[in-house]
Amino acid sequence: MNRENYHLVSNFSCINNTGGECICVISDTITNTVAKNVSQFCKEKIFEACAVQIIIVKFSITILCIYRSPSGDFDQFLNLCDLTLKY
Repeated sequence: MNRENYHLVSNFSCINNTGGECICVISDTITNTVAKNVSQFCKEKIFEACAVQIIIVKFSITILCIYRSPSGDFDQFLNLCDLTLKY
């Protein structure tokens, strides 16, 4: 894989802990970021996510990257995941 052909389109970076998520796409891919909207639901060590919309001809595909820490509160994770998916 040649990383030079990819660029970062969405990410979530932890402030208080080490880690985060990112989505990279091939450089000529048409995208719309929805990361700012998804980040409103993120809480470190509970529900971390980033998202991007990829435009292919007439179609729009949304890709959502989600991380749940094993030490996080599972009920809070489910609630935030549900809010994100409904959004």
